[in-house]
Amino acid sequence: MQRSTLYRLRLDLSHVDRGVYENLNLTVVQHPSETLERVVLRILAYSFCYQEGLEYTRGVCIGDEPDFWLREPDGQVKLWGEVGLPEAKRLLRVAPHCEQLFLLASGTKQQRWQEQNLSDLQAINNLTVYALDWAWVQQLAAGMRRSAQWQLTISDGEIYLSDGEQDMSTALDNLT
Repeated sequence: MQRSTLYRLRLDLSHVDRGVYENLNLTVVQHPSETLERVVLRILAYSFCYQEGLEYTRGVCIGDEPDFWLREPDGQVKLWGEVGLPEAKRLLRVAPHCEQLFLLASGTKQQRWQEQNLSDLQAINNLTVYALDWAWVQQLAAGMRRSAQWQLTISDGEIYLSDGEQDMSTALDNLT
């Protein structure tokens, strides 16, 4: 039986567009069935949405939970965050039950996913979809260490990341 893998990340986050500047210590669990690229997407999406109280869920283990969320004390979901290329039906089903719905889309079939799903998703008023270049995510995953330090800056539709060994940047495309 395969076991989950823990990643410990010291993250210096500067989300210039939102005025969020934080030094975070994250522990991210990779489920045995999850790719490292998906773990990287979860870290980036969490960083993009970061605010006090945001937490990872059991994600891949539980089909009805997001990758991360922000809940009110009464259990109401303020922010529901997903990564990857989920079916539009899932997002349409979830949207009425949260204040904000966020998706960081990326994957090998991203273009096809966009063609098949974006028109259906336009009807969701509380949805924000950003896309990342899959090759960039793969490059970042290839250099991922179980203990790492990242400096991540998000500004004007660009992501800048330094992991101490390489400096990388890519466009963050707003699809909604």
